[in-house]
Amino acid sequence: MNPCLAPFSFTDEAQTNPADYRYTGVDLDIPITPFTVTPSRCTVTYSCSSVVLAGGVSNIDCDDLVYDDANKKFVFNGDTSKYTDGVAPWIPGTYTVNIDGTVDGSTGPTTDSSSFDIVLPDLCAPPTSITASTAADLAYTISDF
Repeated sequence: MNPCLAPFSFTDEAQTNPADYRYTGVDLDIPITPFTVTPSRCTVTYSCSSVVLAGGVSNIDCDDLVYDDANKKFVFNGDTSKYTDGVAPWIPGTYTVNIDGTVDGSTGPTTDSSSFDIVLPDLCAPPTSITASTAADLAYTISDF
């Protein structure tokens, strides 16, 4: 009999938030902390269940995160065009990514959930530098015509 059909225990684990993502166009690797399952030989498949923007409507969804099972990580790529274009841009904020872990081939308890946050900072707040333009000295003549 397959002991993974009805695992003795299955527990989600707290996930670690990655560093802020600064729209670099370079993949953001988000390693996951594996869920605990007994017996330990049972395998767990992970998936994104939702992405929620704190205080707003998220333009990032699970399709923007790819799960790399071989390396036990999610991969996110928010290239700079997603920050600068006017069509459904990814706005700055904290995005909570909810993930599910499911014991492969089980009949119960089969699924548990956890989450991590992706922070997209506002790259303009505060600005990194401000340069005042120099105004030329001008002479004005005011008259009554």
